[in-house]
Amino acid sequence: MLAAAGSGARRRGGGGGIDIAEEAYDTVSPPPVSLPTSTPALRGWRVAVYRVPVERKGAGRLKRLTTSVDELDRAQLVTFCDDCNFTPMTEIVPRTEVRVGGEVRSVRMVPRAGAPALEVTISDGRGSATAVFLGRRKIAGVAPGRRMAVEGIAGRTGNRFLMLNPLYTLFP
Repeated sequence: MLAAAGSGARRRGGGGGIDIAEEAYDTVSPPPVSLPTSTPALRGWRVAVYRVPVERKGAGRLKRLTTSVDELDRAQLVTFCDDCNFTPMTEIVPRTEVRVGGEVRSVRMVPRAGAPALEVTISDGRGSATAVFLGRRKIAGVAPGRRMAVEGIAGRTGNRFLMLNPLYTLFP
């Protein structure tokens, strides 16, 4: 790519010749033609060298060491939920059927109208939803830290989403 003298080209000294723009070689590949340094037309010219950021082998390790454990766990959980094609918690629409999943954050036994109800809060790293199992005091295998998916009609109560008696799947 050739450019006029005033378009950002750099040169030393005066005289005629070819102006080489700095933008001429903005790719990583070498220039198409290698000219010897003794070429009279290019004597005294400076060639711009571009430094392209390259991810080093230790960059991933450094990121893992400097990032908090909570952020790493959240990123891993988001990846898991995306791979399973769950609806993100931030995109739940009230009064629609959704399939959400993630990690169980809390399990509480809360009485509702005098009957036992088990509330399981599930988080996918972006938000959370609560599955309420009416008439249940516990569900075998459901404990904080366990990954599970629930499917049912989502309703909104205040700031949180509730699903009453949803279908559930436990993951290892």
